[in-house]
Amino acid sequence: MQLSRKAIFKKSYSLVLSDLSEALLLLTGVLFMSFEDEQYLAATGLIDAALLCCLAYGFALTDSFQRFYARHFARNKSGNCSSQVLLKSVLHFAGIGVFLALVSFGSAAILSYLFSNATVQLFYEAAPWFAVLVTVYYFALPFHSFLIGKGHTRLVGWLALVAIVINALLLWLILHVWHWSMLPTNALLYAALVAESVWLILLVGFCQYKGYLSFIKEAAPKNNRLVKVIHKTAVYPGLSALSFHLGTTFLIVYLSWCCAEQHVATLTLILGFWGVLIAPVNGMADAANNDFSMLYSRRKNAAFAVVRMKYVEVAAVLSGLVFIQLLIVNELFAKAQQLDFNVMVLLGVLALLTIINKFDFVALLTRLENNSYAGVKLFYGTAVGLAVIGCTLLLNLELIMLLTAICVMQLFITQWLYWRVKKVWFSVG
Repeated sequence: MQLSRKAIFKKSYSLVLSDLSEALLLLTGVLFMSFEDEQYLAATGLIDAALLCCLAYGFALTDSFQRFYARHFARNKSGNCSSQVLLKSVLHFAGIGVFLALVSFGSAAILSYLFSNATVQLFYEAAPWFAVLVTVYYFALPFHSFLIGKGHTRLVGWLALVAIVINALLLWLILHVWHWSMLPTNALLYAALVAESVWLILLVGFCQYKGYLSFIKEAAPKNNRLVKVIHKTAVYPGLSALSFHLGTTFLIVYLSWCCAEQHVATLTLILGFWGVLIAPVNGMADAANNDFSMLYSRRKNAAFAVVRMKYVEVAAVLSGLVFIQLLIVNELFAKAQQLDFNVMVLLGVLALLTIINKFDFVALLTRLENNSYAGVKLFYGTAVGLAVIGCTLLLNLELIMLLTAICVMQLFITQWLYWRVKKVWFSVG
């Protein structure tokens, strides 16, 4: 199988752009909050982690629908079936969004009752804005997946850029020009809500303008069954992402209870940078899954190592370019909560290991090695949790030591994955 690095980049472009735009939207808020009091930056970390929890299944579902649309339009130029699926998916996404909005509001109330610190209280006060934002996001996701599947990747990229610019501009105006009498965290969510609402209007408007919605009618029973199948394919990836974001949320709540706000604020900045740094590999994972599956189905296991290495190289180059930009951002814009250079270097090393491990995880899932995938994820999550507790109790959360410990654990996982993938892919011809 001949697959060039350029071809890998082209087929992954839209997916990388989607993940990168979401990470940049979150980082924009983090950078603005870094100029405010530490308690607002700490609360922003909790808000972002909770938002990613709510969107984990939505993103997985978006990827599933996107793959369906791409396959459908590749073999059938007629859009009738896909438009009917779109209508049904909008109803499903909307229902999930409303449900998660209610769950998030209730969870914020419970956390506020259990923990009385400033970080949790600010999250509770922002809960109404948060719930509406989740709902709007879920209304937009089905149209986003439809347009990417239809091939409008450049358009989707521009619309994402418009949302980022609106969010940053409006937040700057509220905080530094208009001086509205609202909490910075509420202003953060208000700006995001306006930006996402504009994004939704533009997505729906373009679909209407191109006539994609003109022939929608009630979905046929076979389309209802198809939507259910697409939902099922999103469950496992959604739960995997949810477990990570839940762990991050619990970590922030735990640190807000036992550590100073400065530590939580610094962690928020690290997570903001981290989300942007690994966006390329997260976006490329689906494309790698398709290629790895094709190799296995065609019994071309011998080509797997070459294809995997090309994916690693492309992702590493993209993340390297992002890392350079983050170094500049950290120097110029994150003045109030600037990260130490050693911390940035450790983040870069950790990102490189994550890139290698991500594609090996995909390789295991391609061969249906779900138990191996779940086992190593459980081990890693438990080890990170113990490292955090140990650094908190013994070292007062020394970030250098914590990140070094996580890097060492990633090295062990990298070696184990190398052994496991080699056994799975090459033990049978």
